[in-house]
Amino acid sequence: VGDPEQPTLTFKEAFYSLQIDRDTLDNVNFPRSGDAARILWRQSEPDLGADERYQQIEVRASRAFARGPHSLQLGAFFGRTDDDVDVAQASFILGGLGEFSGFRENGLAGQNYNLARGIYYRRLNPSSIPLTVPMYLGGSLEYGRVYNKGVNELDTGYIGAASLLLGMDTFLGPVFLGI
Repeated sequence: VGDPEQPTLTFKEAFYSLQIDRDTLDNVNFPRSGDAARILWRQSEPDLGADERYQQIEVRASRAFARGPHSLQLGAFFGRTDDDVDVAQASFILGGLGEFSGFRENGLAGQNYNLARGIYYRRLNPSSIPLTVPMYLGGSLEYGRVYNKGVNELDTGYIGAASLLLGMDTFLGPVFLGI
């Protein structure tokens, strides 16, 4: 699949990383309270076998609020690559529900990104009824950019994205129907 005239790209990656996480969300799928944050630093290192040396940092933070059946989750995320390196091996992968909705899952890649989002949902069935699968109706608004240093044709520019969703929090995991 694809254009056979495209050159083949191969590379080796090996890196050190340091990641700090905080997660006090009360529900991983449909949170009503708490926050989540992550700081990730990565150093690609030729001494470990990588083709190139570069550094990346990614910061992700979100907070959930609720009142009655209504829930709101606000978040801000960014990732940066600080050195000149080929795009393929230093890309952050985004796309899909809540991370540039409307693009396919993992459909955007770039060395740098910014993303701000708000996700609202309302529980449709009362939580006081036992043995029911929680159902939610909601949507998201997202605004951000995915780009590479010095390669303007690989810059999405600032784009807005939105979704409408119907979700269920089943014992097997979340089920989403979104547009």
